[in-house]
Order: sequence, then C-alpha cells, then structure tokens
Amino acid sequence: MMQNSRLSSLITKLEATGLADQPGRLLYSGIGTLAPGKVYMLGYNPGGDPEAENDSPKAHLARLASLRPDWNEYMDGVWYPGGRACPAGEAPLQRRVQSLLGGVGLPTRSVLASNLIFVRSRDQARLAQASRLAEQCWAVHKFLLEQAQPQSILSIGGGKVFDFIVAHGTKLSSIEQHAAGHGGWKCQATRVTIGNRTFNLVSLPHLSRYAVDRHPDVITWVKTKLAL
Repeated sequence: MMQNSRLSSLITKLEATGLADQPGRLLYSGIGTLAPGKVYMLGYNPGGDPEAENDSPKAHLARLASLRPDWNEYMDGVWYPGGRACPAGEAPLQRRVQSLLGGVGLPTRSVLASNLIFVRSRDQARLAQASRLAEQCWAVHKFLLEQAQPQSILSIGGGKVFDFIVAHGTKLSSIEQHAAGHGGWKCQATRVTIGNRTFNLVSLPHLSRYAVDRHPDVITWVKTKLAL
C-alpha cells in the first residue's frame, strides 16, 4: 500500500514536469525500490527510436503497479540494440549493469534506477534542449532521493550526469579521478550535499559504450567509493 502511495506521488511529480506524455521512461526498477536503499543509479536518457518506442513515462509508471515489485528493466526488459531483439536482460548494456551492480555487492533488482532526463532519443546528440529537460526532471529526482534516502548516487551515464549533480548540490570534497582503462576515459567520485542530505557521487563513462564488465579493477574502485 505504501509503495502504491509513493508511486501515485511520483506520477504527480512527473506530471508537473510537463514531460509525462513524451516518449520516454522514468523508472528502470520496480515499485519495490521506492523505499530506502543504498544506491540511486542514473543513466543519461532513454535510448531508442522515439517514434517506434513511443511509450510515455506516465503510462509505464501506471503499468508498474501491475508488475511484481522487483521487476527491473535491466533484468526483465527485452531490448533491441541495432534493431535486433535480445532475450530479456541479455542486451550488452543490461549485462554491463548486472555485472557492475553484482560486482559491488548489490542485487540489480534492489537498486532504484532512472535517467537524468526522461525523454527518449536515438542518441545524446539528437536530444534537443537537453539542459532544459534536465532542469525539468530534477524536481522528480529530488523526490526520489527523499524516498530512497541512499548513501550514494551512481552515474552510469557519463560525465554530463556527474557535472549536473555537482552543479545542483554542494561539493564537499575534491573530485577524484580513476582511469577507466579505455583510452583517456575517466571515472570520477566526490561527496555532495543536496538539500539536507549528503551523498557519495560516483560516475562511470556511459555504459552504452563502456564495457565495465571487462574492467574488474574499476568495479572494485566503484565499490570503495560507494562505501557499501
């Protein structure tokens, strides 16, 4: 009952953004994660063709009430990378998320997961007015942070997510960088206060391009920075 109440409040917050009926997705985890947890995980924005995959964040949230509380897009979703259907949970990005969370000691189904921006686009370059959209979505993220009360925020959407969160909070420590093991890409970590709560903030290169499952040393570093 409490989870359904939180879901209803989340839908109300989403409607206030003006993005509720755009093609996209808000939650990638089930309504069972609308409760205190250790980590809030954020990508950048939903990928895919917004014309072919035109389901809206509001419609998807409404459907979550009929799914099991631990339903998870990274475990149960059927994705179409390159236009080909993969078995549920077997697309490359899904497997990378599973490897990352399992490697830091978290069941994938237990982690509250979303994207900084809820609107779908084929890639970041085709997402018009991204800065404005991120600002519109931020009130929803603050609500989710209040519900989950995590000790850490984990960005799997690259430096843009990290930079946005740092800019909308108070940075409490210098930014630590760690080699991602792929070209010049870097992982980042700091501590940040948002509202009256302080979080560990850890960022990886975007997992649609970065195969974190091939870098166990990075996963070990992430676990240390999340302080799990």
